Amino acid sequence: MSKLGTLNWNDLKRGLITAVLAGFTLPLLAAIQTPGFDVFSANWSAIFTLAVNGASAGFVAYLVKNLGTSSEGKFLGKI
Repeated sequence: MSKLGTLNWNDLKRGLITAVLAGFTLPLLAAIQTPGFDVFSANWSAIFTLAVNGASAGFVAYLVKNLGTSSEGKFLGKI
């Protein structure tokens, strides 16, 4: 783990893994929850946008979390 207020290459690699997982999971969940979802008539542009937005949010959130976490695993050094 990196020190409080810093990031290292492992943080970036894990952030990318989180981005891929979030980018895959969000559209899948949206498709499952949509009544009458049809692969052939789906709005793939909206699905792609959701995937990119989910991946971006997952990546940024992971990096912010790691930026605020100390090497002991405490957020902002306290929690």
